[in-house]
Order: sequence, then C-alpha cells, then structure tokens
Amino acid sequence: MKVIPLQKYVLLEVVEYAEGNFGIQLPPSARKKIPKGKVLAKGDYVDEEINVGDIVIYDKSGSKALPLNNEVLVPDYRIHLTENV
Repeated sequence: MKVIPLQKYVLLEVVEYAEGNFGIQLPPSARKKIPKGKVLAKGDYVDEEINVGDIVIYDKSGSKALPLNNEVLVPDYRIHLTENV
C-alpha cells in the first residue's frame, strides 16, 4: 500500500537512534530514546527546509504510526531538527 501525505504532513521511515557513550553508564530502561526518521514523502504545504531523504528528529505526540513498513505520519510542526544526507 502506497501512502501519500497531504497538506502539512510528512511520511517518515523510523530509524534506530544510535546512543553515544558519554561516560555515564545507565541501564537500558533508563536511557531515553530520541525518535529519528528518514523523510520518504511530504505534503504540498510542508516547509521548504524539509526535503525527501533528510534524517529528522521528531516529536512522537501527534504522529500516527502506520502498521506497515515501520513508517510514521507526522505533522511538519513536530519536526525539530534535520540533517541532510
């Protein structure tokens, strides 16, 4: 099934967050996971700064998880930081 985001939504493929080693040893249950995703598609009214192929950090609240292919549909105002690939 192909998903096409409309208006101000972005379709992301969830990427595992790589945790850094900063000298503090925490148990796995105490580590905070920051959600990252790769932009697969975007709606017509999404900010020009967000491009297909970018790796972004997003807020989980307000996002809609899709049951197939580990994808998430996120409003563009929930995307906080982008890294160009």
